[in-house]
Amino acid sequence: MTTPELEYWYELCFKAFNNNKKANDFVLFLEGCKTKPPTNGLYCWETTDLEFQQHLKALGCEPLDNVWTLPIEKLSVLSKNKSQARSQWHTQRQEQLKAHLSKTLSSITTPLDITDQQRIALVKEFVQVHQTDVGSVPFLRGLVGCLKYQLQNKYQVIEWKLSEYVLTQNDEEAMESYVRLLRGVLGFQLLYQDDTDDDSDKVIININQQPLESVLIWQMNPNLENRFIQSVLKCLPKEHNLNDYQVSNTKRNITQPQTIFQWFYTVISQCLSFLH
Repeated sequence: MTTPELEYWYELCFKAFNNNKKANDFVLFLEGCKTKPPTNGLYCWETTDLEFQQHLKALGCEPLDNVWTLPIEKLSVLSKNKSQARSQWHTQRQEQLKAHLSKTLSSITTPLDITDQQRIALVKEFVQVHQTDVGSVPFLRGLVGCLKYQLQNKYQVIEWKLSEYVLTQNDEEAMESYVRLLRGVLGFQLLYQDDTDDDSDKVIININQQPLESVLIWQMNPNLENRFIQSVLKCLPKEHNLNDYQVSNTKRNITQPQTIFQWFYTVISQCLSFLH
């Protein structure tokens, strides 16, 4: 096939991968609506759609009335080049998502100045949007596992090693929502991120070996009380992950419950204060 024909096909494939309906319809037509090859080694397509006919002509198909033909070997080349185009598209798309993630992390940097009640309301709103989204399942399960693991550790803060792909596999809107929940609502801190030059919001930590995939390490908000964490968990799905967490050296800034002796001492002290 000629270079212009292949370039035209590449462009069509990229449009189809980017959810262009017309381009996707034609790609599906070319792959699924061909006739069985006759003895002369040609595939045939029959269409009255003028736009489809224009595409077929640009790909080197020969017309006969409304029937268009293409040699078997040329269709094989198109199929191979579609696979190459998809691989290239995935690479470019992931680069776009990584860039958007960096931009999102730079724009959402601090917790919102709101009450715990308002935070719970935002968690419920997040769950309502994402709990039926298959692409959000890994994030939700990871978050639930992290919160449950924190409840098991009374004094130290938990760290969560999160695959970058979990944040980027959906679209940009979902990605922003994940980061907004972690940073803005729950007050998580980003400790480490692979493949980035921006160190403005990261603490240097030791990594024993280079991970095989890009990861981010998030640290739980040390100021979250257990009661608040339990309230958040009531809003989230029950399924959770069991790994990707570790206990850090950072201490939690939570109010420790009083013992019976401490409570009794406090009550007696208050009563005695009225005698003075």
